[in-house]
Amino acid sequence: MNGKVNTIGTTSAFKKALQQESGSRLHGIYIAKVIDNDDANKSGRLLVTIPDLHYDTKINENFHARWTSPFAGSTNPELLGPTIESFDETMKTYGMWTQPPDIGNLVLVCFPNKTVDCYVLSMTLPDQYNSMLPGMPSGDSYQGKSFRLPTAEKNKLSSDTKLTNPMRPAHHPFAEAITKQGLINDPVRGISDSGAKRESPSDVFGILTKGIRDPDNKAKMIQAGHQFIMDDNADSKNIRLRTGGGNQILLDDTNGIIYLINKDGKAWVELDMLGNINFFGEGDISFRAKKNFNLRADKNINIEAGQDLHLKAAGDNMGGKYMGIPDLGILAIPPLGVGGNIRLESVADTSIHANMNAAITASGGDIDLNAAGSFRSSANKIDQTAGILGMSSVTMGAISTISATGTSHVSAGPIASTGSLILLNSGSGPVPIPAIPAIPAPQIGASDHQDQSSVPPEYKADEEVVLPNGGQRPESGDSIKSIVGTMLTAEPYQGHAQFDPASENPETLEEDVSADGEESPEQQGLASVDPAGITDAATDAIDKAKAEVTDQLSGLKNLLPEQLSNFDMASLKNLQSIDGMKNMMNQLGIVIPPLRFPTSNALSQKIIGQVKKLKELEAEMSAFALDIQNKTLGLQDELVGAVTGKVDAAVKEAVDEIKSSATPPPPPPLKG
Repeated sequence: MNGKVNTIGTTSAFKKALQQESGSRLHGIYIAKVIDNDDANKSGRLLVTIPDLHYDTKINENFHARWTSPFAGSTNPELLGPTIESFDETMKTYGMWTQPPDIGNLVLVCFPNKTVDCYVLSMTLPDQYNSMLPGMPSGDSYQGKSFRLPTAEKNKLSSDTKLTNPMRPAHHPFAEAITKQGLINDPVRGISDSGAKRESPSDVFGILTKGIRDPDNKAKMIQAGHQFIMDDNADSKNIRLRTGGGNQILLDDTNGIIYLINKDGKAWVELDMLGNINFFGEGDISFRAKKNFNLRADKNINIEAGQDLHLKAAGDNMGGKYMGIPDLGILAIPPLGVGGNIRLESVADTSIHANMNAAITASGGDIDLNAAGSFRSSANKIDQTAGILGMSSVTMGAISTISATGTSHVSAGPIASTGSLILLNSGSGPVPIPAIPAIPAPQIGASDHQDQSSVPPEYKADEEVVLPNGGQRPESGDSIKSIVGTMLTAEPYQGHAQFDPASENPETLEEDVSADGEESPEQQGLASVDPAGITDAATDAIDKAKAEVTDQLSGLKNLLPEQLSNFDMASLKNLQSIDGMKNMMNQLGIVIPPLRFPTSNALSQKIIGQVKKLKELEAEMSAFALDIQNKTLGLQDELVGAVTGKVDAAVKEAVDEIKSSATPPPPPPLKG
């Protein structure tokens, strides 16, 4: 053969002989053999021979068979225009295009018009040779040993007579591709069972292309063919689009996932049945929005950088147009665009922890720190430096205390001290409030995660054992301590959700009642608890606390007249006592600071008091309950609900009495 199909048809002598013998001889459908598929016109024509028409053994006639498609067409050729350069006036085609079969394959051809015009209707496969279609399912192979690998077809010279799953050679190009991705052991994302021989009648529909062949050796495959699969099997409902190199999009109804992976397995994305969305990349992950980028999690958001974490509000955009950043921003030049602000808000605690230095700088403006409660700072040494505007310290109403082993006041100008009383080395003044050390910011709790190495799993097609590491990566990845709850890795990723038809079928599930009769230590003894007893105990505890607070208030009031200076004149002593009493009582709420306990520990667990750790539900509800023996009650317990109203009423009554007892008494009468 010359390798090119041009205008080869039947010889005029053969045409004439056929027409003389039978005018209908060339009308019908025949089985033909492909003898050449290289069409010089690139129209998909085949050169075929039809053995049934070779009644004259002296004639070996070949036919030029035109390509056909189950769906194809063009725009109306009668609507062509004379302007050959015009897109609108030329013809446009559409439809399905299939690869021509290899030489030696059988095809069905027809002669529709009782002529020698020949058309290809369809292609056929040798009987029993459809194991690879359409998804190259895994099976037993000579090279796979204990592993099921994607396979080629059984060699026709094999003595294996099994009709289903005979021993076959491993399909090395495809098996190597999914091995290096890390998916060779994954029956969902890697190997599959979507094949024509899985059941009968078959539930799978799809297409498998030829694959890339060696130009110098057409029998040698360099890369597997591309796959398009639609599987309607009850245990394998999916649509899969996969390239010969491994790039894949999987829509899996059985496992409830949408999965994407690139050729080398260096990036993958999965949407799983639980609503998790996982992104993994060996390189960068970049997002950009021309408008707003909104990120919300109804629970935690964990962000961790292995090196640096940078946040910047550039203020370089206005109305969707880039405005740039001024070079003199350090001189308080505002941004050229809109915004440029960073806002952090928490409805509970905010903590910032630095293992080394922490710095806050406002280059062109002020720094404001406000607290409704105490403002505390602790350090081995505290330095404060003020510029030309000086330094001011104002204490509104309460007591200002400076305690040190030594104190020096140095001023280039006068030093002035003004107060209703100035006590110098004459005993203590008003009772100072002891300094409370600053509570250090807790570190975020972290846990260990095992990473995968970036070195891909090995596949050795030329060796007896093609998977020397069983499809796993040859090197161990790092153990990473991280604040994230889930650490994604390269494939094989151990955190993939896996559907189990047996365990997920509601009809096969049975209720576990083994724990119904068990009691935890917290539950023991609750059945005998009287709700009225709990109410009485709570009321007694509140009354005791109320009495203690009232005594403390009375003690403070009795101390005030004795805290006046001995340097004062006797005639002024009572007057100043009145003034001191007045100022102290007006600031009573400040003088007695609230009890402030840490609300979270170093692991960011919510706590109450000093040791009580709140469970997640308790933290979310901002409530917990104890029985009369100080054992934890469940929040859903009916006993708690019955007592809650009574306890709330007792608490309100106690609080009201405490507030009323804090009202300052009238000042004593003036002496004449």
